[in-house]
Formats: sequence, C-alpha cells, structure tokens
Amino acid sequence: MFYYQYVYDVRPDVTIPSAGLAFGQRASWPTDGRPRYSVDPSGAWPTRFRPSAEAGEWGIPVLVTPAHDRKLWLRRDLVLYRLSSTPPNLIDDEATPGIALNLSLDGVTLVGADLDTTTVRAGETVKLRLYWRFERFAQAGIILQVGEGDDSPIARRQPGAGLVERYDREVAPVRGHTVVEEFELVILSSTPRGVQPLTIRSAEEGATPLTVANLKVE
Repeated sequence: MFYYQYVYDVRPDVTIPSAGLAFGQRASWPTDGRPRYSVDPSGAWPTRFRPSAEAGEWGIPVLVTPAHDRKLWLRRDLVLYRLSSTPPNLIDDEATPGIALNLSLDGVTLVGADLDTTTVRAGETVKLRLYWRFERFAQAGIILQVGEGDDSPIARRQPGAGLVERYDREVAPVRGHTVVEEFELVILSSTPRGVQPLTIRSAEEGATPLTVANLKVE
C-alpha cells in the first residue's frame, strides 16, 4: 500500500503486512497462499516498511498511477507490483495491436497499444496493453500522460515493464519477438470530466507525444 497508515476497515481476505508496525519493526508476509503485492519490484525498499521478496521472485507491474510531474521527485513512482515465483508470459508473436504507434526509441520500438475501454469514470482504471520489439537493451523510457498541458499527470515507464533483460537471460530470447505488457492505468479522481487525450512519448526532452486514444472521462 502507498499510504497504509490511512487504511481502515480492511477486508478479512486482505493483509497489509506493514500496518501497525512500530519504528524499526520488519514486516512479514502472510503464509496462507494469498497473492502478494508490493510498491517496490523487489518487495524490499525500505525494509522497515515492506517485507522482502524471496530470492528470484519477479515484480510484475499491475497498477500504474500517474502523478503530477513537479511532485515525482518527492516520492517513488506509484506502481503496484505482484510478486511471483514464476516469470510472466511476455512473448506473444500472434498478438496484433489495435492502435498502431510505431514509436522508435533507442533500439526499442513501441509497435502499438490496446485499451479495454475509452469510457471511464474518474477514479477508476483502464487496462492498457503495450506491444514492443527489441533490437537491443537500452535505458529507453516512455511517459504516459492523461490530459493536456504541463500540469497534467504523467507516469514514467520502462519498455517491457522493466523485465525484459532478465526475461531474455533466464527465460527466452526476446529479440525478434513481440513483447506484450499489460497493466491497469489509474485515471485520477481529479481528472476533469469530458474528453481527455491519453498520450505516450519518449522520455527524452522535447519528444513529440503520440495519441493512444481520446478517453471519455465521466
């Protein structure tokens, strides 16, 4: 949880390991087999607040929350990760994106995207799927933005959910294949109602954004 101190009336099937800890205490995971989530891909930063992931576990992004750019340096990106002992299935050569983008980065191409809906209530999520092709691994980055203007919230992402190098090393080669990542993108409750563009661009200064879709925010 990002702000577990403010969470109350938690459902009985949900455990927040960090809740109620005194200073210096270490959180521990439940052992009843429930899915485990962390706001750090390793599950271990800072160790006082979050229990460590087991050796070799994968931190798979499942929920991405944009933030206002001027506040990003004050905190970590608001991303929720599912911890798994098995790797995600990143390669799908049969997949065809419904939205063509062909955004070239440094050795990486964002081929396209899919959305499960273009109509969403403020405060809810849309499922976003991104399709990548890798010629080499580089420190390329992208920025997702909901709305127009410099003050619109953004989310910074790494191609292939930041898992591609490890996947290529431990699971299967990714060069020449289509890598697919999927996550829920939060539409902030403060998002103005009406049509808002969802854009994506390179994280390099001055990059031109591409429109993924025009969202109807209710």
